[in-house]
Amino acid sequence: MIYVSGSMENDFYKPIFALSVLITLLVFISFFINSPAPKDVASVIVSYAMVDNGLEPDISADSVAIVRIADGQVLFSKNPDVFLPVASITKLMTAVIFLEHADLFDLIKISQSAKKPEEKREKMSVLPAGEFLKSEDILKLMIIDSYNDIARTASEYVSEKENFAPFSELMNKKAGELGMSNTRFDNPAGLDSIGNYSTASDLVKLASYITQNYSRIWDISRIYETDIFSKSGNKYHLVNTNRLLSEITDIVGTKTGSTDGAKESLVLVVNVLKNDPIVFVILRSDDRIKDVKTLIAWTKLVYGL
Repeated sequence: MIYVSGSMENDFYKPIFALSVLITLLVFISFFINSPAPKDVASVIVSYAMVDNGLEPDISADSVAIVRIADGQVLFSKNPDVFLPVASITKLMTAVIFLEHADLFDLIKISQSAKKPEEKREKMSVLPAGEFLKSEDILKLMIIDSYNDIARTASEYVSEKENFAPFSELMNKKAGELGMSNTRFDNPAGLDSIGNYSTASDLVKLASYITQNYSRIWDISRIYETDIFSKSGNKYHLVNTNRLLSEITDIVGTKTGSTDGAKESLVLVVNVLKNDPIVFVILRSDDRIKDVKTLIAWTKLVYGL
């Protein structure tokens, strides 16, 4: 009988133990390499595939466009190129031009001309002429509460900085740069006018541009409630009346609009899947909240999301 000493026995098992550790490590690494990625945007964008094309959404809107930003895939459209008034959706372009020319901490004066209503029942803030606000707060008043006098204030400020160039010219120049060939602006607030119109397809381009370049606009659009302070120390309380903020999850950004001519309009960017924003544009709707909820549900069902 051969007896093996304790030290020799240990030496015998050392390479076996090392080999088992190596195999375990390789299996552990391969698990992470081969495990499926989470449901998210792929590094190589693959268009969504329809799983049920026999359904039509029941909506009241005259014009709709639903587009995935990642690859421009049109998921649904209804009269997307019809010229229509867009109400306060116009303020999205006003905000873009404003941010191109203003620093967020510039002090801006609300003028007498901005406070002069241009039509009856126009939505106006309680801020008096002569009040000074930071440009960041001008943006909040314009996006959260959609005040027309504040949109005019923003336009006047930019025009003065640009040697009194008409603000609408700057808006239309930007629209041309973005390929919004069926869009025309003639006022910064979105008042009904024969010279202020767009299409659902063009507004998708604007929403996509904001998502990729001016996320601050969308950040502000998601603020439900906040206070702002003027230079003189006056406090103004803002409450977002957009019901979607409490009823739809994963909103990236949104803007509503409503006039007699435009009826109810809406731009909504939402992550239906993680980090995969989809733009919903709804124009001339009888009930934009109902329509967008229907369209989100329809998109998830038809594309199996």
